[in-house]
Amino acid sequence: MGSVVLRLLMFVSAYFPLALIFFALYFNTHRKIAVSILLVGIIGLAGLRQYLITAQTLAPLRVKVESVQHREVEVIRNILAYLLPFVSIAFNDLLRAAALCLFVLVVGILYVRSNLIHMNPALSLAGFRVYDVKIEGAGTHTLLSRSRIGRGDSLLVIKIGDNLFLEKQK
Repeated sequence: MGSVVLRLLMFVSAYFPLALIFFALYFNTHRKIAVSILLVGIIGLAGLRQYLITAQTLAPLRVKVESVQHREVEVIRNILAYLLPFVSIAFNDLLRAAALCLFVLVVGILYVRSNLIHMNPALSLAGFRVYDVKIEGAGTHTLLSRSRIGRGDSLLVIKIGDNLFLEKQK
């Protein structure tokens, strides 16, 4: 699977919490839309899960961490900036629904083209932490890990995107 597929899966799965909120808010009044949105969220979440499981089977690289910076605060900022405003948008007319769809499309294009794919609340809920790590002899990369990372740690990582590593699970 290529980097674009991963980016798309991360984008769709990032909105899974929002899909749950929309489902709860609109199930009684717009059942088909609510179920469709929930299904898209579930498909994105399941696809991302499968991608991460498959990535664990790839050959890892051994790296040594020179410095580490936590990026989890940015995940919270992402939730506040993108997810919460959606809750106030109603599907009571076609124009608002079209505007919401257009906004999601624009955010999706920016999200996939930028280096923000790891700012994903679904990953945080699944126990992943986001770090910027300076790797000995290899520059700075973003690392997704379920463990706490510190300076001097030696890690097995899998490259899953441009400057994006996933720590190999033990």
